[in-house]
Amino acid sequence: MGWSAQFERVEDVAFTDCRLDYCSWVTENSSGLVLFEGCTFRDAEFGGRMDKFIFRGCKLAGVRFDATSAVQCDLRDAEIHGMHGLATMRGARIGLHQASEAGVILAEDIGLSIE
Repeated sequence: MGWSAQFERVEDVAFTDCRLDYCSWVTENSSGLVLFEGCTFRDAEFGGRMDKFIFRGCKLAGVRFDATSAVQCDLRDAEIHGMHGLATMRGARIGLHQASEAGVILAEDIGLSIE
């Protein structure tokens, strides 16, 4: 919990059943897969390149994304409710079951008020 890291390059890394609450993660370059499985990220921040990041069974409530790229980033099996910065996740994949929640997140990200 509560750590900060800036990576010049990450590849083929896995985090399983971790509490990564309050972390700050910035990646300059990624190759291979970066897997998060069963992790929580309360009030965490992710920035930079998030290509091929996989969030499987993760809870993303309170996460703030500021990605420069998210090609093949997989959010299909994550709980996205309450996350921020989805508009920066260009190239990421979500599931059809997440589409309405993604619409709410995107609206809030651009400053629309939902009533």
